[in-house]
Amino acid sequence: MTINHQQDDSINFQKIYHQYRELVFNVCYRMTGNREDADDAAQDVFLKIHHSISRFKGDAKLSSWIFRIAVNTCLNRERRKKLVSWVSLDFLFQEESKDQPLSDDRPDWQVETQETERIVQQAIQKLPARQKSALVLHRYENLSYDEIAKVMKVSLSAVESLLHRAKENLAAKLIPLLKK
Repeated sequence: MTINHQQDDSINFQKIYHQYRELVFNVCYRMTGNREDADDAAQDVFLKIHHSISRFKGDAKLSSWIFRIAVNTCLNRERRKKLVSWVSLDFLFQEESKDQPLSDDRPDWQVETQETERIVQQAIQKLPARQKSALVLHRYENLSYDEIAKVMKVSLSAVESLLHRAKENLAAKLIPLLKK
């Protein structure tokens, strides 16, 4: 989507809102871990977009600009409120599901899955904010390393390093716990 600076900014904003509201909410939800905080953060994101739409120059893709605003808004809210963040971990179970069929009718599997997810969420909660941001953008939003670099305003090698360290940190915390 391109911004038509000849058009009224309110028309541009409406188009942006309708096209990106779900994406913004999903990013905010994954960064905050709950619906109320995600709704509040998403509202803040769209307020920031509305106030700054006229300054969007088109140097980056619109989606990258919006991702950056969403991630930064969530990080700032987290710092301000010192939120406890919980991130859903579907991606960990995607790898397992390729190897073994999952059975929802097995109560022992359900309990084990819930316990595993709780442990993993606690480990992700302890990741540094930049590692968590890179992980969310890569695993949940399927952004390429280049796109993550633009969103986070870091180099490609920094993204690679952040993701590598995030995986190492998670593995170091989780492998001993998940083997129990």
